[in-house]
Amino acid sequence: MSQRRKLGDITSYEGEGGCGENESGIDRFSDLPDHVAHHILSFLALPDLSRVCCVSKRCEELCISAPSLNFDEFPSDAMSTCGGRLNLLIYLERFLFHRGDNKIQSFHFRWKRHSMDEDVTPCICDSEHYRLSTWIQNAVRCNDEVLDLKMNLYDTELMCLPSCVFLCAHLRSLVVVMNYTVLRTPSSVFSSNLKYLELRNVYIEDDEFFKWISHSCKCVEDLHLGQLHGVERITILRPSLKRFSFICGSLDHMSHISISSEKLVDLQLVWTFDSPSNKSLNIGAPNLKCFKWIGNLMKYPNLGKLEYLKAAVVCLVPEEDDLDKVHEFLWSLRRAPALMLNEVAIKVNKLKS
Repeated sequence: MSQRRKLGDITSYEGEGGCGENESGIDRFSDLPDHVAHHILSFLALPDLSRVCCVSKRCEELCISAPSLNFDEFPSDAMSTCGGRLNLLIYLERFLFHRGDNKIQSFHFRWKRHSMDEDVTPCICDSEHYRLSTWIQNAVRCNDEVLDLKMNLYDTELMCLPSCVFLCAHLRSLVVVMNYTVLRTPSSVFSSNLKYLELRNVYIEDDEFFKWISHSCKCVEDLHLGQLHGVERITILRPSLKRFSFICGSLDHMSHISISSEKLVDLQLVWTFDSPSNKSLNIGAPNLKCFKWIGNLMKYPNLGKLEYLKAAVVCLVPEEDDLDKVHEFLWSLRRAPALMLNEVAIKVNKLKS
């Protein structure tokens, strides 16, 4: 069996049909330069990419070597049964295998757990962790620059994000939204080139992870954190940081946040909690321009001197005894030409005045 036939079998997941030349019989797409064709293919999800593979040998080669991979928008019938999911996983593995070492510029992957009734015996989908981890390592091995992982995993066991992700010198942007996933502190010897880092709904093994960000992520400009588990303190001292956001619900156990960066211009915090007694906030951002706060107030928030603040949005949920805290908090934002307050914050401030 020829190589062409083998690849044809692999890329026929969506079935044949709907592919071919136009009415004039001219295949204009195959005549495009590689970089132009790859740019067009970067907008396609995997099912559509599979159809393009069936058009011609040239189209198949372009799809296999496409530097942008979007593993999302899978057909519902392929995700609804254990057998369908297994066939899809096998297909994706074979697709990546035939890509070989072709460079991956961006890899976007979405995966949802198999929803089943509680009284049903756990299915084979519980063993998907290994395959998912292998694909991540494969993307890193191909010098990936943009890695976007959003997965709803299973609670039968924790999955450790491969350490090679944080040790990839080519990686510039990393998004990890993966429940039941552990992030371990990488080696501090390695200097990361990440510029954008987003971590949500993950388990951080210890506070040393944030020290790694402060010391080793020397290029990071955007840092976005949310629903972090396993840690109670966040300390970021990174001069390159320009934008920071943090989301923490009342069920989380975060107690201390400290952010310091002279280049920080945009700061957004969503932090709700039941008791302010053990909460603290320290911000060292003298050049901050945009500030957004949603949630409760701790006893003594330290915002520093915000002399260059241009806009602030405040949506507070204060307690009855928070009059002094709210007034002091709003006073620290007085230099902002544009200040937006929710109704509760306005009423509390009027009572104090």
